[in-house]
Amino acid sequence: MCASLMCTTVLMEVIGFLPLYLKETLGISPAQAATASSVFPAGCLVALLAGGFVYDRASRAGRAALLGGMLLASTACLAALLAMGRLGLSPDAAFVATCAVLFVYGLTVAPAYYLPMSVFSIEHGGPHCGVLIGLIDAAGYAAAMVYQFGGGALVDRAGWTSMLALLLGVSLAATASTVWFARADARAA
Repeated sequence: MCASLMCTTVLMEVIGFLPLYLKETLGISPAQAATASSVFPAGCLVALLAGGFVYDRASRAGRAALLGGMLLASTACLAALLAMGRLGLSPDAAFVATCAVLFVYGLTVAPAYYLPMSVFSIEHGGPHCGVLIGLIDAAGYAAAMVYQFGGGALVDRAGWTSMLALLLGVSLAATASTVWFARADARAA
């Protein structure tokens, strides 16, 4: 669970780099880049309003497929962002495409970030669920801290393509660790 949350926290923290990436790579104005970035939390909002119902209705074994599919879709969104930098889109087309990709990204990554850890901690933490949540979240924010610090240096040294390649790797690790955890949880139940 901890590895899953560490990876998904990094995937959520990409929002900090998005406006700069959109401005520098796709030629989107700073105002449009900020607007496009706001679509990501809108996708998260929609996902969490509906995601809890879907998550509760899925069997424990079905949650592995559900979360794995969502995280693979998140990976595809990151790949689309990487590809957009090479397509030579006009700023207006890049803005529209980015908004669509970021909405789907928020829609697919938020449930995997918020729901499994919360449900796990409540089910298994007992009277210490607050401590368990705190420890797992602390590990997630430690990973985010390393990502934010290292990510900026990586962009300076190797460019945005390297940063997105790193995020693609993190997304695949998130998928693997989340699916592994969900399957282990289903077997234990």
